[in-house]
Amino acid sequence: MIHSRICVALLALAALVPLGARPAAAQETAPVNSESLDRILAVVGDSVITEMNIEEDLLRLQAQGQLPKDATPAQIATVRHQLLDGRVNDLVLLEAAARDTTLKVPPEEVTSKAQQQLDAMQHNFPSTDAFNQALAAQALTLSEYRQQLESDARRAALVQRYLEKVQRDRKPPTPTETQIRSFFDEQKAQLGERPATVTFEQVVVAPTPGDSAKRAALAQADSILGRIRSGDDFGALAKRFSDDPGSKEKGGDLGWFRRGQMVEAFENAAYSMAPGQVSGVVESPFGYHIIKLEKVRGAERSARHILIKAAVTPEDTVRARRTADNVAAKLKDGTVPFDTLVARYNDPSETQTRVGPYPTAKLPPPYDTELAKAKSGQVLGPFRLSGADPVKWAVVKVDEVKAAGEYSLEDPATREQVRDQVQRQLLMDEIIGDLKRRTFVDIRS
Repeated sequence: MIHSRICVALLALAALVPLGARPAAAQETAPVNSESLDRILAVVGDSVITEMNIEEDLLRLQAQGQLPKDATPAQIATVRHQLLDGRVNDLVLLEAAARDTTLKVPPEEVTSKAQQQLDAMQHNFPSTDAFNQALAAQALTLSEYRQQLESDARRAALVQRYLEKVQRDRKPPTPTETQIRSFFDEQKAQLGERPATVTFEQVVVAPTPGDSAKRAALAQADSILGRIRSGDDFGALAKRFSDDPGSKEKGGDLGWFRRGQMVEAFENAAYSMAPGQVSGVVESPFGYHIIKLEKVRGAERSARHILIKAAVTPEDTVRARRTADNVAAKLKDGTVPFDTLVARYNDPSETQTRVGPYPTAKLPPPYDTELAKAKSGQVLGPFRLSGADPVKWAVVKVDEVKAAGEYSLEDPATREQVRDQVQRQLLMDEIIGDLKRRTFVDIRS
């Protein structure tokens, strides 16, 4: 919602000049020779930034509508300075990330991101032939272009991992009121009108299985655990039996996680194990888990699991609807605090119990229709959630409905977002400033 000022052009690592276009300098009426475009503007470590790099960036901004074609020389000079500064910062970060041998980027992640960018670029052309002709105009083959995309994607992912690592262990600076207001004033003209929003709390009620279904699920989990202990492959069993759609096809792989990201029972088991160890059957609100700890990295864990869920019967569904009606009644009469109702009745997989301010025009179904005429203080529902299997019901208490209007720092949500933007920018400035003091940087223009 709040746009940050030009600072570190991290994502520009993966952005190439639009195919079929010439550098902006080459389109000027005055002749520009190759020597001028090859002129080195800055040296960062072992890398250089040339005039051509900046001209390509200018062209991309024009193609994206971010730089008017009738921009004045003074405006262009300002943007050129920002682009050069951004590229210097990118290279400083990239050199630091490259020196950190603990950072790894899986090849499949690079391939996937490059393919997404390639698909998006091809979509801009009317045909495959037109796309290939554009490549040929830049003396590129499809294979060479893919390699460029993969190289950029790898560098961007490496820098992103480096920043996540550094920021995780570094306390961000506290913005001053002057910095917050200055940033807001700079961006206010670009914000447009603040959309109408709604803020609400919700309890989502889902059916819970009966005792007989839970006993059957536990028996199946025990049987699978026996097969694992007899030597059967954990990943193969996860693909065959697990009821977790997010990890099933990956052999139960959950990737890396920290405390606070999983339910308590699961975390207690995972953090009590050694790499390679397989847990017993662990019960959580989601069902029965069998966990295999793969790796440990400081406070992080990498694990696989097999989840067995107990079957939900029609009787369980009817009982859940009655529970949702009861929750709505308690919210309306105010006899039970909201947090108590969440702790007692909310489906543990539905973690977003407080929502907003959320643009009313972007509410997903069925919230868009159920909250279309909502008023502050209303309790709505229960209403059935779309696509939930098994069925779930939401009971909503509307905290605030706000009409469209101008953005203002007096609005707590806007202030918080601006403050977060400034804080992230100040932290990034600190990180880059420290790196520049440890990296050779020679800006020649």
